[in-house]
Amino acid sequence: MVIYCRIHEAFGIHSHQSAGLEHIPLNQATMFVTYYGSFPADYPAINANISRYEETKVFTAVSNKQYLPCHDLMEFLDVGMWDNEECINILKEGHDLIISPAVHKQMHFADSMYNLYWGDDMDFAKIAKESKVPIIPVFTMNLQEAFSMPCFLEPFLRGRYARKNTLVTIVAGAYPVKLITIFGKPIAYDENMTEEDIFHKTKEALQKLIQENQRIPGSKWQAFCDRFRKINVKTEFEERSATEELPTVSLDSSEIV
Repeated sequence: MVIYCRIHEAFGIHSHQSAGLEHIPLNQATMFVTYYGSFPADYPAINANISRYEETKVFTAVSNKQYLPCHDLMEFLDVGMWDNEECINILKEGHDLIISPAVHKQMHFADSMYNLYWGDDMDFAKIAKESKVPIIPVFTMNLQEAFSMPCFLEPFLRGRYARKNTLVTIVAGAYPVKLITIFGKPIAYDENMTEEDIFHKTKEALQKLIQENQRIPGSKWQAFCDRFRKINVKTEFEERSATEELPTVSLDSSEIV
């Protein structure tokens, strides 16, 4: 029931669509590095799109600072607090992995300017280097307009809790804005690239997706109006229509295990 509600929210409330699915390598383990906002409203759609397009098992790694409620349910959904070695093993076994760098910083400081607060969190680059897999940057347009931190709580939550690197936060939202998840061009594995090179190249690729597709600063009203207008989505090297041409995954309760 929990899964069904989250899928319904992703594809119903936000009229969620996706672009760039053709960038996902078939029959190959891949790391998906996503932009993390105040609340991961796009996660059900990202997971469902990858699973349906590639027909593979998708794992999601979360920060070791994050509290996971309903541990058994999270384990069933293949969501876990795995260390680098466990993530490497997942990829080497041929599965896909979704990871969001510096979740604790992004959750506290993400706003309508869509900046990346990764700092020196290069764990994903170390994992990709060791497992020798391609990386696909993933960004969801208008994500911060779907859920955001109430402005009157920002000084408290971004101050006290952020300094402790905790993932305790409060968000308001589920606003009916248009969400479009964009899968960027794969960053191929190159044995000559260092972990620092992988980190900076991935960050630059994700920033480019944001710059090319996101209205900055974000606007809830404009994001809502996006539901009724034609949007040209750029996947770094091509432009596609975000109306009927974009693939949309539709799931019903009979397909949910």
